[in-house]
Amino acid sequence: MFSTIIANMAVIFMPIYFYFRSNYAISDKKNFTFQELSTFVVAETLVGVALIHLSVFFMGVPIDGRALFFSISMTYFGWKITLPSMLLVEAYHLYVTGHAPLLMGLVSTFVFASSMYVVKIVAAKRLEAYGQLIVLILYNVVLKSLTVFFVLRDLPRTILFFCILGSVSYVIMSGLYLQMNDLRILRERSDYDYLTRLLNVRKFKERLEILEKNRQIAISIALIDLDLFKTFNDTYGHAAGDKILWGVAQVLSAYSAPNALTYRVGGEEFAIVMVGMTRKEAELLIVDVMDNVVNRPIPLNREQLTSVTLSVGLAFSEEGESLNRLWKRADRAMYQSKENGRNQLTVSSGSEGKVQKKEINQF
Repeated sequence: MFSTIIANMAVIFMPIYFYFRSNYAISDKKNFTFQELSTFVVAETLVGVALIHLSVFFMGVPIDGRALFFSISMTYFGWKITLPSMLLVEAYHLYVTGHAPLLMGLVSTFVFASSMYVVKIVAAKRLEAYGQLIVLILYNVVLKSLTVFFVLRDLPRTILFFCILGSVSYVIMSGLYLQMNDLRILRERSDYDYLTRLLNVRKFKERLEILEKNRQIAISIALIDLDLFKTFNDTYGHAAGDKILWGVAQVLSAYSAPNALTYRVGGEEFAIVMVGMTRKEAELLIVDVMDNVVNRPIPLNREQLTSVTLSVGLAFSEEGESLNRLWKRADRAMYQSKENGRNQLTVSSGSEGKVQKKEINQF
């Protein structure tokens, strides 16, 4: 039985590990594309099927790790992934065992999964992820214990079953949670800038490498530099400089989306990689970012507020041009903005690197 418990933990942990290894984890997004949803549903269904075959009988009732796994899924991925996965796994289970009519089993599974979602929503109002997991596991253990009571008609043995299963589930769930938390921390440290919490330059370069393989869509890069940042640092100190970087990053983060990811690529330099946007859409987004930055008061200390301006270079991909060259064009355009007086957007036009200055008057 002990070896089966270890096997259940390994089966549950493997998809969690691959999730954190995948690019899906970079933005911790809640809205998945249809392809991503399908991928996760298939993966969870396969894990659920594997857990069925790793079940053990305890006090005459089959026990497996599905409750743990789907509690984790409901907490971190939500019902759009968990519910279809549970229904598919239950369909397989009923097909193999033939314990109940398929429709009845699927309806009961749907009701059960829906009730798990309700429990999760209620728990989420007061508890973090760990607390939500405890509540969901406890909910599953209570329902399983009721099943045991109806089978045994023995209250003392049912209470013993509840205590043992609850304790084992708690220990396993705590171990899995610690593993997930450690993976999340390691992933964040390798992918995100420690100060601004934006994606770092390594992820920026990785993004360009991925997009280089799919050149059927429009790609544009904006490089952004804070004007006179060294002056702020020298005048007010590095702590104030960090606050300015944080304030600008908050604006950029608000614009971050799957088709417009934001990065910190240097000391006071940021980047936005836009995918599938027209030139007008990209320009309007950048102008809007600049407008919001200059109009955002940033507290340097308790008494003093400041605002900053941006110099931006924007470049659009051309046919046959590498994204590394596109990056360099955006960089040259950004320096052109600084040389022309700062607080403006310069658009690089064509792969030959010609620039077109876009005056950004008083925002």
